[in-house]
Amino acid sequence: MSSGQSRQDLPSLRRGERNSFKGTRGSQHIRRIVLSRKGFDSSRKGLESPNGGVPSPIFPDGRILSLPIPTPRRYPQSSKRFDDIVWDGRSLSPLVESLSKVRGECWCHLDPDIRADAIQRQPGWRPAFGQVDGSQSQLANQEVSQGDLFLFFGTFRRVEDDGSGGWRYVRTAPKVHMLFGWLQVQEVLSFRTNADYDRALCKYPWLSDHPHLHRSFTERAHSLRKLPNNTVYLSNPKLNIRGIDLPGGGVFQSEHGRIVLTDPEEVGKGAPCRPSYWRLPEWFWPDSDYRRLRRKVMLRRRDTEWIHVASGGRGQEFVVDVHDVSDAANKWVRNLFEDA
Repeated sequence: MSSGQSRQDLPSLRRGERNSFKGTRGSQHIRRIVLSRKGFDSSRKGLESPNGGVPSPIFPDGRILSLPIPTPRRYPQSSKRFDDIVWDGRSLSPLVESLSKVRGECWCHLDPDIRADAIQRQPGWRPAFGQVDGSQSQLANQEVSQGDLFLFFGTFRRVEDDGSGGWRYVRTAPKVHMLFGWLQVQEVLSFRTNADYDRALCKYPWLSDHPHLHRSFTERAHSLRKLPNNTVYLSNPKLNIRGIDLPGGGVFQSEHGRIVLTDPEEVGKGAPCRPSYWRLPEWFWPDSDYRRLRRKVMLRRRDTEWIHVASGGRGQEFVVDVHDVSDAANKWVRNLFEDA
């Protein structure tokens, strides 16, 4: 597997200004891991679904692709349509149209924007992720910042050739929650005033392609009134984790057991299974520590190495403070990237 990015795409950042537009320096230690739910999802069906209505695909050769969601109705139009997004040298439109009711001419919300070859890039581009509203308030309240690691996950299901040049889901294949990408934070851009947008786009012109800073999104009256807490997280040039030599943001290209969150016991049942039933290392749930996953998951059982939990509802951000278990957390993270 590879990150899909070259180091030339990821130049070093300058330090940012103070106040709401501020930069951060790299760190040798991960303090927080954020399991962040993104991409197509099957929680709601059809054209009215805000999340595509179906899982993202696992292809017959094992490759995975997280499909960006259609642009939410309350947002202004994005800068890109599904027709504009590229994977494996082709437009996403035929894939999206064969698996869902979403059309290729629909606007899409390409966020997290972590795959370098998804669109034509402006000079200086680096992986970035945006968040707003209550989800961003949660990240801010838990002080997600420089050095913290986002691990993006979504719902996936195996697909097969439908015999007519398109794709369909394998009838017996279960839906699973799987990690598909990462971003280690170097800089947090918070937008409270019009000047914050101006300074960000002056310093990083390539951010004009990002859906959270595209000109239609940042119409001053609309963005500041209806989209509070608009924030963008910029990646490190490289992962600052001991023993890993990879870019600071990227995607997992192929499925393997280490990036699957869904409990193997559930996956083994075939379709249907409960993708929100996860198996995680036991340090995610210490005996007496309410700073971790407890607000959004229910403990089903635990054994020597693992906890078996039910993740809650449509939550987007699961923040885990790992500063006191850094050795175990770093070992787990290194294993995720073993084949990257």
